Amino acid sequence: MRLFLAIVIASSLFACKGGKSERDSAAEKVLGIMQSDSFLSAKNASIYMDSFIEAGMQFVKLYPRDSLSEDLMYRMAGNQYSQQRFKHSAELLNMLISEFPKGKRHSDALLFLGNVYHDGLNDTAQARKTWKQLIIDHPESHLCNDAGFLIENIGFNGEQLLEAARKKGGE
Repeated sequence: MRLFLAIVIASSLFACKGGKSERDSAAEKVLGIMQSDSFLSAKNASIYMDSFIEAGMQFVKLYPRDSLSEDLMYRMAGNQYSQQRFKHSAELLNMLISEFPKGKRHSDALLFLGNVYHDGLNDTAQARKTWKQLIIDHPESHLCNDAGFLIENIGFNGEQLLEAARKKGGE
C-alpha cells in the first residue's frame, strides 16, 4: 500500500509542467519520507509515520483543495488508526469528507470513519450516522452493502461480525 501511494504521488508530481514549484517541493518532501527504507520497514515506523504526518499536514494546509491532499488525508488517517490515535484519524477523515465532498475517496472515507467511530472511539451512534450518510451520498457505491451490514450488526466485535457474515452468506 505504501508503494502504491508513493507511485500515485510520484505520478502527480511528474504531471506538473514547468519548473519546480513550492507545491512540488512540499510533495517531494512527503514522497521522500515515504520512499525511505526506514519508513517502509517496521523498525522505527512510528518515527517515520510521525514525520509523514507532519509533512503531509504541511502540504494539506498549503494546498487544501489539491487532489494529492485528498490522498494524503486518507493515508494519514490510516496511519493514525494503525497507531491507535483514533481521534486524530477521525479528524483527518472528517476534514477529507468536508473538503472533498465529490472526491474519489469520499465513500471510502465515510466507511472508514464509521469504523473509527465504532471500533476505535466506541461511539456506535456516530458510526451508524456516518454509515447511513454513506448510503445516502453514494447509493451506487459497492460500499453501501458493507455499510448496511455494519448498521444491521452494530455493536458486534470482529469475531461476531465474521459469524454474521458467514450466516448471511449461507442464506
